[in-house]
Amino acid sequence: MKILSLLRNKRLAWNPDTFPTPWDAGRPSLYRFVRENGSDANLPDQEIYFSKTEVSWVGGAMDHIVAPGNEPARAKAWAVYPALKAALARPSAESLKRLYDAMNRDAAIEYIDSLVGFSAGELDSGKLQDLMRWLASNAPDREVVKAAIALLGAKRNPDNIDLFRTLGRHDEFAMFANVALINTLDDPEMEIWDLAKRLDGWGKIDAVSRLSNTKNAEIKSWMLRHGCANSIMYEYLAYTCATAGNLIEALRAQTVDEELLSGASDIIGALFSGGPAQDMFDYSDGAEAVRLFVGHLDRDGLSLAQCGALVRMGEFLADEDPAWERQPGWSPQERQTVRQQVAAILKQQPLADLAEPWLATGDHLRFYDAITIARFLEMDIWQIYLTRQLAGHNSWYFLMQTNDPERIDRVLDLARSTFDFRDVATGPQLEGVGYGEKYQTHAAFDFIVQDLRRFPGKGWDFIEASLQSPVIRNRHMALKALDAWGRENWPADAEARLSAAREIEPDAKVKAEIARLLADRK
Repeated sequence: MKILSLLRNKRLAWNPDTFPTPWDAGRPSLYRFVRENGSDANLPDQEIYFSKTEVSWVGGAMDHIVAPGNEPARAKAWAVYPALKAALARPSAESLKRLYDAMNRDAAIEYIDSLVGFSAGELDSGKLQDLMRWLASNAPDREVVKAAIALLGAKRNPDNIDLFRTLGRHDEFAMFANVALINTLDDPEMEIWDLAKRLDGWGKIDAVSRLSNTKNAEIKSWMLRHGCANSIMYEYLAYTCATAGNLIEALRAQTVDEELLSGASDIIGALFSGGPAQDMFDYSDGAEAVRLFVGHLDRDGLSLAQCGALVRMGEFLADEDPAWERQPGWSPQERQTVRQQVAAILKQQPLADLAEPWLATGDHLRFYDAITIARFLEMDIWQIYLTRQLAGHNSWYFLMQTNDPERIDRVLDLARSTFDFRDVATGPQLEGVGYGEKYQTHAAFDFIVQDLRRFPGKGWDFIEASLQSPVIRNRHMALKALDAWGRENWPADAEARLSAAREIEPDAKVKAEIARLLADRK
């Protein structure tokens, strides 16, 4: 017995190189994948990860939306903590599997702050670092890697910097890597900036936001020229880049370089777009910055982005929002003067030639500028969106934005030839979220059915299918359309279909709404 005990203890001696892997053999390390591919590819755990949720998130998006630190988060952290403690005490196959499953059960952002707090001073920090470094370097599941980064970053250990640098190059891990670098380094600014230059999505948004107090002239210059551009929404970074980069000071120069003008177009255009972050109403230097920017653009040969920014500027300034009264420098006369300058500059530009090549593009940022200009030129926007839909670009919402019944008929016929209604009418469910790749047809039905209320009698087949959708939102839209139609415009079988839908409807509010419609005899 003594010999067996010695052998067992030797087998479980603390050596991360010999730990039994608690994941399926053959699954690739996400760390090595990012090291070889950067942020340019979907992580190899994508199919497994999104099979557990109805929503398919862009890299890093969920971690910016989910709020950490509430009571459920503490409960989730407590569910991980005993498994972590057991694995540190005895790294057997069973204990490591329990820990791995616990760390992989929920999104790390939901519980990691609490888990770091529970672990501080309670666990062997050397072993904790070893175990988390092993998981961060080898694990094939993203939530485990995120939690490992966070636990590593809770202790200042320069040995982890290269690991953070590598994983931080992917949008999915960038926020966790940024926090870890901040906790590890006395001055992490250059490291954060390096990641910001490599990233394009939510990771860049996180990194640039963390540079908002920079005093570094080189970083300020980069923020004005390249900091705002990202693949999510320029609006998220426009205010940060304008203020941290000191846009007003750069535009006060007699002459400015083309890169600055291009970056300023991105920043000012996004500030004039409004939301979801701070916009022109929040930018105290806005009036002067706009005057200077317009002055630098008073010439021929402007780019699509610059013209798009000018159009949005003119539209924003024309809005008689009472908030203008509280904006320094934006008197009615000043707004009118800038609008006149913008109109004169735009008149010099070949706007149609600039916009038309991009109206069929899959580049949503360039299309946004192009459609802004097309709307300004009063081009047939509906026909543009029809062409895009036929080319495979989701445009159902925009196609329904018409008052022409004949055009609505064309949209409905196109949708009938595109979708299998049986994919929607699979039966009502109580908690049908309806987001993500597998719900694309349901989302299209949302856009179509919500506007059928304006066209009594049209699209009953869409409404009928939506009444049987697992997505609650589809069912609500269908009922609102029927309510707006009035009973006199219901098809002959509508009442019977509603009665049948009421019998199987699992949601109390939807069931009550169906009952109200059936009872309404007006």
